[in-house]
Amino acid sequence: GEGERATRNRLRAALARQDEPLGARPPWSLSRWQFCHWFRAEWPAHLLDLQLPPCKALSVACGRGTSPKRSGPRWVQSTLSNLVLGVRPGKRGADEIDGGTAQQALPNPGPTAHVVGHATFDLSCDHPRLLPSPSQWTVSTKSTVTSITKYGGQCLQLDAALFALLCRGQQEATSPAFLEAVHSSCRGQLLADRSHSVPWSRHLLARLQHLTNAGALIGARAVTWNPHFRQFVSPEESDIALGSVASVSHVDKSVACLLLLDDYPPELRLGILTSLTAGARVGSRNWVLRKDDRSHTAKRDRESLCRMGCRLTLRLPRRALVQHEPGWWAAARFDQVPSTCVAELWVVGHEYSGVAARSLAADAGQWIQRREDFLTDPPDWDPTTEHPLSVYRECQQDALAQSWTGWVVATDGACDIKRGWMGAGVVFGASASTTSALIRRVGGPVSSTRAEAAAMHVLLSAAPAAVDLLVFCDSLCLLHVLSKWALTEVDPEPGEVRNQDIVLAILSVLRLRSGRTHFVKVKSHAGCMLNERADEAASAGLGPESSGLPTIWQTDPKPSFIRVRPRSHLKQDPMYRSLPEDEVHNEALVRAAVESTDRAAFLSRDTVFSKTLAAEAVAAAPVLRVVHSLSIAAVRCWMKITSGIYPTASYLHRIGRAPTSDCPHCSGGARETLGHFAGECPRFHDARTSAHNQSWSTISSVLSSMLPSWELCWETSMSACGLELSPARVSGLVIPRTTCVTAGSLTPDGVAVHRTLRKILILEFCRPAHGSSPSLQAAWTRKREKYLPLGQCLRKYTSAGWSFDVLPFVVSIHGFVHVGGLQHACRALDLLPAQQTVLENTMASSSVEAFTFLHRVRCSVTPTVGGSSPQVRHPLPRPAESRKRARSDGVRDSPQAPAQDSQPPSRRPHVS
Repeated sequence: GEGERATRNRLRAALARQDEPLGARPPWSLSRWQFCHWFRAEWPAHLLDLQLPPCKALSVACGRGTSPKRSGPRWVQSTLSNLVLGVRPGKRGADEIDGGTAQQALPNPGPTAHVVGHATFDLSCDHPRLLPSPSQWTVSTKSTVTSITKYGGQCLQLDAALFALLCRGQQEATSPAFLEAVHSSCRGQLLADRSHSVPWSRHLLARLQHLTNAGALIGARAVTWNPHFRQFVSPEESDIALGSVASVSHVDKSVACLLLLDDYPPELRLGILTSLTAGARVGSRNWVLRKDDRSHTAKRDRESLCRMGCRLTLRLPRRALVQHEPGWWAAARFDQVPSTCVAELWVVGHEYSGVAARSLAADAGQWIQRREDFLTDPPDWDPTTEHPLSVYRECQQDALAQSWTGWVVATDGACDIKRGWMGAGVVFGASASTTSALIRRVGGPVSSTRAEAAAMHVLLSAAPAAVDLLVFCDSLCLLHVLSKWALTEVDPEPGEVRNQDIVLAILSVLRLRSGRTHFVKVKSHAGCMLNERADEAASAGLGPESSGLPTIWQTDPKPSFIRVRPRSHLKQDPMYRSLPEDEVHNEALVRAAVESTDRAAFLSRDTVFSKTLAAEAVAAAPVLRVVHSLSIAAVRCWMKITSGIYPTASYLHRIGRAPTSDCPHCSGGARETLGHFAGECPRFHDARTSAHNQSWSTISSVLSSMLPSWELCWETSMSACGLELSPARVSGLVIPRTTCVTAGSLTPDGVAVHRTLRKILILEFCRPAHGSSPSLQAAWTRKREKYLPLGQCLRKYTSAGWSFDVLPFVVSIHGFVHVGGLQHACRALDLLPAQQTVLENTMASSSVEAFTFLHRVRCSVTPTVGGSSPQVRHPLPRPAESRKRARSDGVRDSPQAPAQDSQPPSRRPHVS
């Protein structure tokens, strides 16, 4: 009312005279309810006439003293002063945070363990801890990582649990010789990571140990030793002091071995394979795990394995989750990432049937999702005997779960800032096979700490008050706030007050619990099973309001947020369904709304250009990505042919600029349309061939760089590719030998042969004049039907297990790509999605530039009916080894007609 405004203006004027810069700040409004809710104070009526200093007046208004021992009054004084001056609040006291209930200050045992009633907080994970070390050495542990520093030397790190395992087998774990050996192992692994080593997932190695029952891991250094294997043989000689077996020959003959071939330098691999295969193994098999990245080194390794009688039993494709990030052993991060190469498992020394190989592949799985094989017990697990894995588990950050008598729980939160989604996940159970999860969707302002706090409140609300809880949480901010706010002497930062509604609810539930509650800070992505599963549960909680997940802590959006509400008749449009929730940031919401509005405006335009791009959205996506990088002339030509206004005789006659629609360049009397000019007119046959060569040369050069291990032949007849063609059989009848001669004279645009993968692929390129999806599909089918009969002539290879396929690359003159056919080709060539995108962009840009070249040729000739083909005086450069054969109309698409003027290939594959 008037009294409040008068007091506010009077105090503002008094402080403005005292501090002019503060008085000049812009004010911000505060409702009566917010004032009473935050500060528990009323404005007394007698303050309206008091002439007191601002801080004293505010102290009287709050009805408190100014004791320096309590932070509440001081904070309220400064906060109310700032409110009057237009400054946002600063720090807050304990009485305001805890709802005004006075709590007696509890003892604080130290910086790493806080006790609040029946709740304890163990934050030692994020505090460095010095370990015993000799002179000139420093050994410390923090966040599951052990750091070893030599005076004046390099600081090297490794997994803390593995370091404890290595120390367990040493009599003097703190001796300089032991630390020097660990240092040497770390340096050797760093050098191997840079050159040849593969960061195989520890879950993959554990799974292979379970399937093969291998007892020794050959190739792993001490810092990468997988404790599922009882023994390991290291390439580093200094690792013998850390428990490594001296060499392969020192391993017991009855123990099966798993060799990590790529962990050895290429020059030593043949010797290691020879040592592994030498001598008979009693009732056991040796195994080799290697990568196949199509390099010359991988090719030599494969040939060596074949010479020694090894057999391929398992092949995991690229992009399978069988690797860790580089340097995983030093950072103790065990996230599973898609592999960059193919993983192969070979068996050594014994005959292995195909049935057993298929059974092994089925038991190994597909590895397209996250695995937890490292967390399961090995087949030879015996709790009564000491196993390296049991020692490793005793030193992990979640080791307390093995001896805890109550509930073992983990909480985690997930946040998608762009979409405005938050999820909370809670996982119960200490065993890998007995866990249950609670998944919730979280509302309110988007914040990762809010999602973590919501998950903690879900746990405390669901657990009985008398049950002892062991809670693993990876949010240091949340645990710090809980341990700090529960005490009386608290002085939180402004950022800690944002999620006070959930934090106060958590503290209220904690004070009502009678059982013990022990919070443990753990490092995320570091091998804690419950934390990993809680992270998955929280990620599953991300979704819109319509996802059906129960939503907790839903609050109204802040007044500054923008709300997007499409009209009712537009809500069914698919493009409006992708709009984010109102809780996201304004920038993301406005960007999404603008993009949807722009697309709607583009689709509403009644033009040929917009209709064409809208109808062929998938095929036109590549050219839209690269149109900004094309030349101005190419963009003009592309706009004309896409808009249907390219100046052919048919179009000029329709708009009254030409007397007839007949083609002025040929004597056939045909109408000159875009399709006639770009694909049929005999006057421009040579120019079309040159444009075709130009575009295919660009695409083939990109393919050559992507396929280093393939044997490629460009513009070479089938008979000159080094492939043996056999008489074909169709419906039981033998085709005459002359048919094979004709088939051998066919000259595809490219032939790709991979001897390791046993593949023969025909590569064909086509540029139809029409860019519609049916036209692209028809061109793709026509090319396949032309060359698929070659598979019958190559039955010598197909009967031996080789695969044969035809891969047409189809792109229209508009730059519209047949994406489905290109995806099929990339799968056959085993290319990555990023490489497919590069191919799409290359095909689109080269096709448009080729048509621009054809347009320049058309503009340079004189319209002469019945004239000869114009001579291409300035063709664009092409590779010297890829000269396109000159052919007459109709010969190229005929499966029986031989190609002319073919040039021998620069590389010929010799396939056996």
